[in-house]
Amino acid sequence: MKNPAILLASLAAAGTLTAGQVSSSSFQGNTADLPGGRAANTGGTIVANLSTGAPALGSTATAGQIMLRHNYVGSLFDIREVDTTTASVSLPENSSLQITATAIMDDTTLLQPVGSIVAWAEVSPDHDATIDNLGLLNVGVVYQDSPQQITATIGGVTDLTPLTLTVIDTDPDNFAEYASDGIHDSWQVQFFGLPPNPMAAPHLDPDKDGSSTGEEFLFGFSPVDGRDRILLFIRPVPDTDPVQFVLVLNKVIPDRIYQIQSTAIPSGFNFVNLGDPFLSTTLENDAEAGPIIPPASIELLFFRVKVLLP
Repeated sequence: MKNPAILLASLAAAGTLTAGQVSSSSFQGNTADLPGGRAANTGGTIVANLSTGAPALGSTATAGQIMLRHNYVGSLFDIREVDTTTASVSLPENSSLQITATAIMDDTTLLQPVGSIVAWAEVSPDHDATIDNLGLLNVGVVYQDSPQQITATIGGVTDLTPLTLTVIDTDPDNFAEYASDGIHDSWQVQFFGLPPNPMAAPHLDPDKDGSSTGEEFLFGFSPVDGRDRILLFIRPVPDTDPVQFVLVLNKVIPDRIYQIQSTAIPSGFNFVNLGDPFLSTTLENDAEAGPIIPPASIELLFFRVKVLLP
């Protein structure tokens, strides 16, 4: 005998259409278990194979959109495969999504069992996720866009192609102990691992290079490598007479606003903007920043760079 299988016919009851799932020819399910038989939707007509009945063997009776086939003793149908589907392939973090498991039978009919008949499994390495016996998936907070795989098993047959979803990181600064500190959680996990890690605090300077972890995040440099730090230097502009100068940053990163500032007095907070800020859209080494500076000013001014998130 084939295994696993679902017995959809019985000799225990008379051949009448009584299943509550079948109320008209437009019902959504493709099959229904009936007392004494099995029903299927075939192009809008409900066909019932009945185990008992008065008409002769193999005869049929049709009334409107319902066809009765009498004297079918019973049928055994194997589950050929399981298909797992959902309305969307992505969902925001800290939200829910309904998953549906469908058993495809060896006679091409479909069943959508619920409850304990379906065994669900989920894979969520970086975030909390659960799925109940009705197929409702609940995901927690993630530190970056994260894959989520769902499989369903019905009658011992497992979906061979897991349903792959993406949990969207809608807030870059809300993950566990790294939340709400002004630093993107994905960046902190990259350098400090999963939380908690007190060394990831924005005010600390783990690599002792003079820049705090919060500053290193803005600059786009490693907070754990003291050799990796921001540098601002002056470069002469070729073919200028008298020689003009331009300020150069050793690295700029995407999604940062850079503003060069200058002052004649290096102490205090009287720096003023020099030229307009610029938004970097690419990673670039030795990037020119700020306006051309005449030689008279270059000898009198001190410079610094201010970096902001857009």
